[in-house]
Amino acid sequence: MIRAFLPQPRASIQTALGQPEVYLNCDCCRPPSGSAGQSLADMVLPTQHDTCILYKLYVECGRMINMYDWFTAFGMILERGEQPGGVEEPLAKKRAGAKGSRTGSKAKTKASKLDQKEVQARFISGVAELQFMGFIKSTTRKTDHVMRLTWGNI
Repeated sequence: MIRAFLPQPRASIQTALGQPEVYLNCDCCRPPSGSAGQSLADMVLPTQHDTCILYKLYVECGRMINMYDWFTAFGMILERGEQPGGVEEPLAKKRAGAKGSRTGSKAKTKASKLDQKEVQARFISGVAELQFMGFIKSTTRKTDHVMRLTWGNI
């Protein structure tokens, strides 16, 4: 009865971000079986929502979080989840790359830049969500850092 009249939204949000499988009940968010002794990087699954990935990285940070380091870690987790047949290139680009021409290498470089832009957009969106929920705030002392506002789990 106390839970009905005194809800704990922070605890619910932290559970949802730290353990999304509790609320989503899907297989893509569950850690693989036998993963009890693995490190945080192995427990953060690239199939999870971007905000959940960022939150799990956030929990391991100190008072000040370097945005570049956070972005790099986020990108590495997403990169780890790419499947070999995940994104198909158009047929013309495949043929150009197979011939060994310069346009094929330019097309691959352009495609990787687009992927980098997508990762950056997903990162910015996730960070904005964490900022909206009150987990981080920007600082005036260090422009490339954000300050952590919550500590521990309730």
